[in-house]
Amino acid sequence: MSLELKTHPRYNPEEVAEFFTGRGWEVEYVRASNEELVEAEKGLAVQCIDGRMGKNQKIKGHGPKLPGGVYSIAALKTGGDIIGFNAAAALLRKLGYRAGTHVDCAFLRLWMKGDLLTVRHRLALPGGLDPKKWVPMKHKQWEGEHFGIAEEHREHEEEALVFNPFVEVTSQARRDRFGYDHGLMQVLGVPARRAMHLVAETVEKASHRRKIEILTK
Repeated sequence: MSLELKTHPRYNPEEVAEFFTGRGWEVEYVRASNEELVEAEKGLAVQCIDGRMGKNQKIKGHGPKLPGGVYSIAALKTGGDIIGFNAAAALLRKLGYRAGTHVDCAFLRLWMKGDLLTVRHRLALPGGLDPKKWVPMKHKQWEGEHFGIAEEHREHEEEALVFNPFVEVTSQARRDRFGYDHGLMQVLGVPARRAMHLVAETVEKASHRRKIEILTK
């Protein structure tokens, strides 16, 4: 089945290239036909940009990919408290997806330590609640997913970030690439530069890679 490749009306590819070049990244344009793009299946949980999802046999289907999964929606849009997390899960449900996170998440570690300068909402769960325990527990209520990472895949091996501007499609998770669905961020109403700041900052602090592959038709 051929995929219809549509970008968000406000998508600006020149802005993306200029932004990452300005941060010292190597920028490469890659035709979408050279990447394994699949439908971002409705009903599935969002996944992290983490390439280690690529060999996770427990993940069935292809959910869209955002930094930290549902964490980035709470950090940028709805809030890092209980109300914000519930709102983030509800926002995903409106779009036909479910909340998703995974163990050993670099995004969450950075957010907890206050090392992500781009976040709009600080992580502020009351009463000393540990988000590493509380969020997976809440997935049951949200009908979401909390994915594991195999012990042999603890280290990041990604060589580049696949930047997918298209909506309702995603790249197949692979160990050698971070995968990011910018189109979904725009559908969620997150300003493009804020979203790009967050994904760039996450990759820069989780690995030493500084290469982006921007998908084009």
